[in-house]
Amino acid sequence: GIGSKFDAADAADPTPADGTGLVDPSDSGDGGLDMTTDVFSSVDVAVHDGAVPIHATLSLESAKARYLRLVYSCFDEGCDVMATVWKKYEGDETHHIKLYRMRAYTDYTIEVIYSPSMGQTPDDEVVAATRHISTGSTGVRALDATPYATISGELGFQTYLTERSGHDFYGFIGLDPAGYVVWALNVSSTDYESTIGDLPSHAIAQFPEDNTYAVLCQGKKQLTRYDAAGLQIGDAWEPAYESSCSALSHEVFIDTSTNRTQVLSLMHTVEAFDGTPTEFTLGQKLVKWDHMNNTMTDEFSIFDVMDPRTVVSWEDPFFPGELECTSNEGVYDTYEMSDFTHCNSAATGSDDNYLVSSRATSTVLSIAKDHSGVQWTISTDDIGIVSNFTFVDEGDKFYNQHFVRQLANGNIVMIDNGNTRPSTRRNRERALQDVMGVAPDGEAPYNPSAEESFEGVGDDSSSSFSRACEYFLDFDAMTIELVWEFAPAGIFTVEGGSIDALSNGNRLVTFPFIIVDDGGYYSNVYEVDSLGASVANMSVPWLGNNSLYDTPTRGLSVETLNGELAYNHSTY
Repeated sequence: GIGSKFDAADAADPTPADGTGLVDPSDSGDGGLDMTTDVFSSVDVAVHDGAVPIHATLSLESAKARYLRLVYSCFDEGCDVMATVWKKYEGDETHHIKLYRMRAYTDYTIEVIYSPSMGQTPDDEVVAATRHISTGSTGVRALDATPYATISGELGFQTYLTERSGHDFYGFIGLDPAGYVVWALNVSSTDYESTIGDLPSHAIAQFPEDNTYAVLCQGKKQLTRYDAAGLQIGDAWEPAYESSCSALSHEVFIDTSTNRTQVLSLMHTVEAFDGTPTEFTLGQKLVKWDHMNNTMTDEFSIFDVMDPRTVVSWEDPFFPGELECTSNEGVYDTYEMSDFTHCNSAATGSDDNYLVSSRATSTVLSIAKDHSGVQWTISTDDIGIVSNFTFVDEGDKFYNQHFVRQLANGNIVMIDNGNTRPSTRRNRERALQDVMGVAPDGEAPYNPSAEESFEGVGDDSSSSFSRACEYFLDFDAMTIELVWEFAPAGIFTVEGGSIDALSNGNRLVTFPFIIVDDGGYYSNVYEVDSLGASVANMSVPWLGNNSLYDTPTRGLSVETLNGELAYNHSTY
């Protein structure tokens, strides 16, 4: 903190900035003020722990309006000094200021900083009050670990958000760069877990205008807006039936391209086609949620451009082959179906378009926002889909990708999982039996904690690999070229993955499904530079390690949880 620079008992008399209307703490002429009593009528702190997220509320009242910010710090390993932004607090009111990004079982010092110039005039910041607090447990012993993740190097993010479940926790955690849990959102199992036996896919995104969160779950409440305290804002979107076949899946993307912020997601759609191996076929629709009035609109259906009678797609070995759900007509049944397209990401692009990723067909589609149709298609598995682009190098093709995003320059980035990469194609029955503990006939339940490892799953399993990629799209030559990649040795993530841009120019790459020699499940997260080299990394354990719904799929870096930032003297 900065308490050693300014002491409340002998603070200098800083000159108020012209026109602020604020009063300096020593305006009484007494240089020996007790700032707590002479600047503020009261300064109290309440610590909220025993549940997540751990945070503190500082309540203060001043007789006069003042510009203030709070600086709070701990002195444990890698503990950042954090600060709220400068703000004018009116007089004769009690103000409640919430402080987030706090670890469990940690001592913090909170300093109330006063500055007539909001730190713009040198040496006019005064510590007007100091308080000391100690936090307790998150309420989930595993999340109290010190630290929760294992770190190598110095990571450049502020807070890393990812999904976790286990130990009666269902939701999302936030990690600081030292690997400690500093935030979490715990929703109910009723909201978190799928009611239809669907593959686990949860996601979180932050609204930039107010640092609230859009959260995708698979139970009763499937799209919900929360504040940093975990309180629901407005109505949640719920399907027509609690066990609806038309459930949301995989994606929550904040669309800021219009004057009304909305949320993109993907919705299951089940159709019956003659001449298909199963009676029903599972596809997805791109949908948009208006969280202000809780309405959902359709933007695009994958069945408009892909026909399961002409396209033979790869079947994700994790898909159970059936869903127990209620149709749009209100009929509850066990519907046998194929996971035809497995659309797993959606986002806005750089040309008034949406990008939709189909993992099962190794296809990326660009959809015009004006509903005029498909702008272009990139597909790599030769299964009946026409690709508009030709790869400059056939060896650079992607397979069974996740998290496709388009950059402002038109390039696309993604996680190339590589399940059906020609040198690493896998036998579905062997994968079911050896990896998930699921019998080839599909009768046994999915079991991600099966004793068997990935060893020997396929003839070429030793050469399996996943990577993060960036491709250049040449719209004149209609070619696609790999221009950046990160492919760490020995990494194959059978599911999931994400790639995120950091403010320091590096990228944060998540490979979420890694099995280590001791049988534990981890997410490997790497900070990668522009040359494709790892500069730091962390290994984040799964929470339950044997739970169907403890299957993380992505990670997100945020600069702030609720407006706080890393402390930098007089810069904001």
